[in-house]
Amino acid sequence: MTFFLGNVKAISVVSELGLVYFIAVIISLHKLRPDYNPVNRYISEYAVGKYGKIAASSFIIYGLSILGISLSLCRILVNRDGISEIGLILMAVWGICGLVSGFFKVDLKCKPFSLKGAIHTISTTIGLIASILCLMCFSCTLYNSTSHNDASNLYLSGMSKTIAILEFSLGSILFLGYLGDLSYKLYIKMPRICFVFLNYTGLVERSILICSVYWLIRTAFWLINF
Repeated sequence: MTFFLGNVKAISVVSELGLVYFIAVIISLHKLRPDYNPVNRYISEYAVGKYGKIAASSFIIYGLSILGISLSLCRILVNRDGISEIGLILMAVWGICGLVSGFFKVDLKCKPFSLKGAIHTISTTIGLIASILCLMCFSCTLYNSTSHNDASNLYLSGMSKTIAILEFSLGSILFLGYLGDLSYKLYIKMPRICFVFLNYTGLVERSILICSVYWLIRTAFWLINF
């Protein structure tokens, strides 16, 4: 039992360190790449051009960290129900999508499509949807769990639900901005509101990322202290 919990703690610590690396790189890139306006440029665009390999490595570490936390949750939630299983699968999908985004560079905003860029966009979209559904599943799982103290479970459950709702709302705005970007890439007409949100996709995307990273760090911390 001690060896089992030790593995969970070790994996969670490494995952949390990976998240810290990811945050440090992204914050640094805001200073190193002043040519990219963080309000309207995608985070993924840091992987294109100068310091691109560093940015790409942070995306890969981010995906691996998600998979690490997913593995720890898989070991902790031994008496899993259907919702827990679905949540773990969705979290694995979320992590894999993070990995894919590191290996396939995004197309610069309002520039023509490429195959790699299309794969990146599809994977990040799937990853966002998976993360939202994953949080909703774990909100139910943690609420009903009795494997840890009730106060901790209730807090994590409420936090998961709140962040899932917030990410869904922000994700809807981000999707409209994506449609505006697609209008330039594919030369098709889109509602005017899409172009309004297109100017704020960077800010919205960063807000979603902050929510996701906060949830991951809190969950990793919970697993470390389990």
